[in-house]
Amino acid sequence: MKAIILAIGDELLIGQTLNTNSHYISTILTAIGIEIVEHRSIKDDRHSITEALHHAGKNAELVLITGGLGPTKDDITKKVVVDYFDTSLLYYPEVSQHIQKLFADMGKVMPAINEEQAHLPAAATILMNAVGTAMGMLLQKENTTYVFTPGIPSETQHLYTTKIIPYLKSNFSLPFIYHHTVLLQGISESSLAEKIAVWEDSLATGYTLAYLPNYGIQKLRISATGNPATILPYVHSKVSELYTFVGNYILAEEDIPLATIVRNLLQKNKKTLAVVETITGGKITSLLLEQETDYDFFRGGIIANNNAIKTNLLGVPSDILDTYSPVSEEATKELAIRGKKLLQSDYCMAISGTTNPADTTQKDTLGLTYIAIATPSGVVCQGFTFGKQRSKNIHFATYAALACFIKQLKMEEE
Repeated sequence: MKAIILAIGDELLIGQTLNTNSHYISTILTAIGIEIVEHRSIKDDRHSITEALHHAGKNAELVLITGGLGPTKDDITKKVVVDYFDTSLLYYPEVSQHIQKLFADMGKVMPAINEEQAHLPAAATILMNAVGTAMGMLLQKENTTYVFTPGIPSETQHLYTTKIIPYLKSNFSLPFIYHHTVLLQGISESSLAEKIAVWEDSLATGYTLAYLPNYGIQKLRISATGNPATILPYVHSKVSELYTFVGNYILAEEDIPLATIVRNLLQKNKKTLAVVETITGGKITSLLLEQETDYDFFRGGIIANNNAIKTNLLGVPSDILDTYSPVSEEATKELAIRGKKLLQSDYCMAISGTTNPADTTQKDTLGLTYIAIATPSGVVCQGFTFGKQRSKNIHFATYAALACFIKQLKMEEE
């Protein structure tokens, strides 16, 4: 089944808003066997939307549209739908009641303008949006199914999870598509390709391999379509072979955030973690806490860019900072040891580095980064040299720190 995604909104075209909906829809539909053949961002005007709907309907069996369903005058998608599908608006009292309740739950009275959102195309199957005021819609024209959702990402995700994916699975015969992703760290894309060349050449016909590098993390994705009874055992056997070539670099065999892997390992082993950050400015802590989960594994984070914080709060001796420099193996180890003690955790991850191109004193060491991990039995530290671009350094340092911690925990499990 071929699908086209249309994202409506001027804000997408001028770069004011990042189009995360198309990324999300592509990911979740590909996982159930739907082939995405095109993405388009559409200006919020009648002609552009109508032309895009016509084009998509001629080239795909499924068209997914987000945006333009709000109550304001610039949200015209619903008006275009009425004309394009040759239907009319119908008032839905239950939708009005739902919207009123959403406002009442926030201690507010529904503005009169929102009543307009209870008028929906009569030809549509209405998808009740439990978390917002704009309803989703399903419509048919000739041999194409059209799915409309709000532009707000959380609302689109809710509708796909609760309504749209179940509908697609129930009403269409979808092929079995399997993706198996292996996460690696500590090796460049080119070196990885060289090391696994023989293994890659041995993949059977119909199995494809994709290299997906991102900030020092390499992803290898094996994909195949067909009979799961054949595909699953074959892919798993090939991934097992992969350890012979690059086993030291493998972090995980699933495409999930590194912070989630850290959390899972800590919760599995009933251990706790603290973090002391300098150059990453709280980014590691933020990633660890962005999941909706229990945070019993996390004892706390300290941003210690200032040397006074390192000495006065953490207790790092000033002579270590003076003798070895704040960006050194010795100083970073102290940050991890002192952070572990202060926050009473089983582990403490500390990171220090030089990332400011404007600081001429850092000229010779720009990109230098140390990552230390204080464990129940000691402390380990590893040095890295990343590039000279500040924002890039921060991302590389963040993911390298998480990867180092994953490797440390896995090593201790062996």
